[in-house]
Order: sequence, then structure tokens, then C-alpha cells
Amino acid sequence: MRSKATQKPESSVLSLRKYSEGLALFRFTTYREYLEDLYKFKKDADAAYSYSQFAEDLGFPAGNGLWLVITGRRKLSPMATKRIIEALQLKNEHRRFFLALVKHNNASRLGERERYLSDMLAIKREMLQEERDAGQDVLEYFSEWYYPIIRELVGLDHFQSDPQWIAQTLFTKILPKQAEHALALLERLELIRYDAERGRHVQTGGQVKLTGDLQAHAIVRYHEKMCDLAREAITRVPAKERDFNTLTLRLTEAKAKKVQALLLDLCKIMFEMESGENDADAAIYQINTQIFPLMKKGD
Repeated sequence: MRSKATQKPESSVLSLRKYSEGLALFRFTTYREYLEDLYKFKKDADAAYSYSQFAEDLGFPAGNGLWLVITGRRKLSPMATKRIIEALQLKNEHRRFFLALVKHNNASRLGERERYLSDMLAIKREMLQEERDAGQDVLEYFSEWYYPIIRELVGLDHFQSDPQWIAQTLFTKILPKQAEHALALLERLELIRYDAERGRHVQTGGQVKLTGDLQAHAIVRYHEKMCDLAREAITRVPAKERDFNTLTLRLTEAKAKKVQALLLDLCKIMFEMESGENDADAAIYQINTQIFPLMKKGD
């Protein structure tokens, strides 16, 4: 007996496949957003289109299974992932990227998430040749926590362009060869330059700009690295030299937006407070601010 999935009008499945082919899969950071975009495409074309129909189109039994996935109540299993790949006929880099995306989103350990994110970025670089040539160094800048920190170290009056000195200066240790590579990367990005008269690197005032399809994933990677660094600081940095505060609040959406605005204003104020190169007692600090919901919105 033929299943309901194969009895669905082929045109419905074909329209999903055609749309997915033109959709920039590589810009998505979660498979939930990708599936939601596909569903909205069909819903916009046909107001009567339902999640149950969407499930059938993607090779699942009729029901709310995909709705549970999209709303974060269920993860995509390996079998469900395979069904979606087959239904949409994802091939080559698109197939590899979707598999890595699912594994990254479902991973519970930091090391696993980083590994799968690296796979995703590698696939994106393969596909986006022109952007790779222009943005490879920019992307690498956001791949390690110590690149932006060493950039700021260069701004200190007592900075030394000695990889051994840099490695020993940081609380979280790195190897001298990593510091040497960081200096070379920062030079290629024109964020620093070597001043022969002073016998050391100096900042140029340049900025790192993210553009195109690599932006979302680079930002995700950067923030994950900074959160890891903050976690390590709880035990690595003496209590008298750090300050950690956490608040769990009950807020309306409007008040949460106000908190976001306040944090943004605070970041601007702190940025303007940054010390100049001649401040002998200056040091490098990391300041993270986060606000995020801890429960799902009502349906």
C-alpha cells in the first residue's frame, strides 16, 4: 500500500524543492529557522497549508511532529534528518552543511558544537569562493578568543612584540607560536603594524567588518568563545579582580526590550571610557552582557 506521503500532489513537494534550491541554506544558524522559512513559503502561497501537510511533504506521517521541532520542543533525530534531505533532495555541499547544522544545534558539549561549526564554516568557504578570498582572514579573526585580546594588548604602552611575553601575560595560557600567528593575522587585517622606531607593533585604528553569508556563523562562533572565556575566568581569575553578577527576572517583552537598550547604552559608555596608550596602569578586560529568555513563548 502506498503511504500518504507518496500520495501527496507531487507539485507541492516540487515547489518546496525548488524553493529550497534557491534559498541560501548557508545563512541559517539553526535548522529550526530553515524549516520555518520553508513552511512560511508554503503558508504564504496557500493560507490553508498546515504543519500536518508540511510534515507529509517532507516524508513524515501527518501530525504536529515538525511543529514541535520548529518551536524547539523536539530535536531532529538522525532518521528525521535523513527524511528531510531525501524529500528536499539536498545534495553535495547542501547535504553536508545541513547534516553539520543539525549536529551543531543538537550537540550538548562545547567541543562538539565547535567541531561541527568548524565543519559548517569550511563548507561555506568551499561554496563561496569569492567571499573566501576576501574574508578568510576576517573569519579566522573570530575563530579564536585570543585574537581580539592580543589586538588590544598591542594598544598598551608596555606591550612587547614577543610571542613568549604575550603567552605569559594572559591568564588563559596560549602557546608562543599561537601568539606569533595572531600577530601575523592582525597585520594582514591591517589592525596592527610593526613600528621599527619603537621596535614593537602598534595599532592602526582599523576595524574588522563582517559581510555576506559568513557573518552570522562568525558571530555565533565569537560569542561562544567569549562565553567559554568567562566560564574559565570564574576559577582562573582571583575573585578580587573579577565581578560576576546574574539576575533572573520576570519581565514583560516591552521591559526586556528596555533592558536591551540600557545594556547597549552601557556598552557605548564603557567603549568611550577606554584608556589611551599612555595610561601606564591600563590592562585588558573582557566585559560581557547577555539577556535571553529562559522559557518559550506561549502559542
